[in-house]
Amino acid sequence: MRRLDDLGQIVRAARKRLGYKNQAGLAALVGVDPRRLSELELGRRPLGPEVMGRLAECLGLPQLRDVAKCSGCRGPRQEEASFLRTTRVSRPLYDPPRDRSQEVRRHAARLEDGGLMESLQKAHRERPDAQRVAWFLESISSASWLEYLYPAWELTSPDASPLRLAPNEVGYAHYALVDPETHAAVGDRLWPCLGIRRQGLTVLQFFNATMRTPKRLWTVDILQYSRRRRAPARWSVVEIDGLGHRGRWDRVKEEQVALSTLRLTGDQVRSGQAWSRIASWLETPGARAVEG
Repeated sequence: MRRLDDLGQIVRAARKRLGYKNQAGLAALVGVDPRRLSELELGRRPLGPEVMGRLAECLGLPQLRDVAKCSGCRGPRQEEASFLRTTRVSRPLYDPPRDRSQEVRRHAARLEDGGLMESLQKAHRERPDAQRVAWFLESISSASWLEYLYPAWELTSPDASPLRLAPNEVGYAHYALVDPETHAAVGDRLWPCLGIRRQGLTVLQFFNATMRTPKRLWTVDILQYSRRRRAPARWSVVEIDGLGHRGRWDRVKEEQVALSTLRLTGDQVRSGQAWSRIASWLETPGARAVEG
């Protein structure tokens, strides 16, 4: 990217590819005035390094941070190391298979707590990217109403973003991610992914991820990438259990998957306290299996 207008064209193409019809929705996620984003796309005026960093994360284009390479850009070179690699447009999409539609999970959640679901859906409709949020909640795979409720809760906050990312391009290099029905490798495909950036912590969550371990296939509720600034990235697992159980097969699964595991209780998910539990757990270096 040697010119500012080239940079603008790349940002515009990535925005449209991710489903943002205008600058308003993306600008709200990045935290900038839509007119400033429009000026960038038109090649008239660059954004500051910090904002370019947030835009890079939202679009999955880490090269946007290196604004000094654009001859029309002013401002210092962004030194913050990227955590996302370039997501190639040619990558096929991947939606994990499900045994029941998301409408079944949503209906079950309404039966459990109609008032809560009404308030969550109202908050979703008020988001500038409401259409993309609706797409995301339909694209992920949920094995229970609680697994549906967790991302629905998080997407009431503007610092949670519905994304499309390939786990391998983010840096996943553990056991192969596969489709549970065909056993085909899918780690390099574009998954629906929940991105959360809060208080210096960046988290990417892939729902109902199936991995091939040496002994058998295992599906985890959430395969989770996390990173704090100036700290190494970390992969872990979050399981959403209505009773917070950890039986014999759960222990076998944790041993064979070989990733640190956090188990959330149903009460934590229903009350909207799941994220606070995840965040505090991620502060514990080398945390192993823990019940909520």
